[in-house]
Amino acid sequence: MKKQNSIILSLIAVTIVGMGIFSAVNMDSKETIHVGGSIPDYPLEFLAEKTPYAIKGKVIDLIPVDEKTDEHGIVDVFTDVVIDVKKDISEQYAENTITVRIRGGETDTAIYEYEHAPEFAVNENILILVADKEPESMFGDNYYVAGLDQGKFNLDIKGEAKNKNSDRSMSEKSLEDKIKKAKQKSEKIK
Repeated sequence: MKKQNSIILSLIAVTIVGMGIFSAVNMDSKETIHVGGSIPDYPLEFLAEKTPYAIKGKVIDLIPVDEKTDEHGIVDVFTDVVIDVKKDISEQYAENTITVRIRGGETDTAIYEYEHAPEFAVNENILILVADKEPESMFGDNYYVAGLDQGKFNLDIKGEAKNKNSDRSMSEKSLEDKIKKAKQKSEKIK
């Protein structure tokens, strides 16, 4: 009888602890809002020709930016991505860090995910094609990733450049060579 009582008490204790953990998780959970859309398929060479910088570096911080609500009541959420610059393939950018603004991030109540926004993680090694600041754009007076997710490559696996779209992935050397060639072509046109 004592053994049966201790088993029952143990089951009750496990149930209570489990319910507490489940409740705590649900209390802190945020709604995830997925925002879809479409963008043209920009060739890598086009993006490289049209951008001032091709930055290789490491993500060192992700900073939430205040959400913006437009005149129609639509919320737009942004995150600033701070990157420790290792190299600019364009050989134009001279600072030690660069900050690019991306769509998406968290507010107090929700997580906003935009379909074509590039995704970043702290300590991730990356190569991005950086569009110049356009104060009248949705990104304001901030740099942003040209072509959105098409202009961002993960370099965490030595020698590989992975894009969100696997058809755009290639070797790191091929990626750099294509960017250099496109930048040289755009310099000749100027």
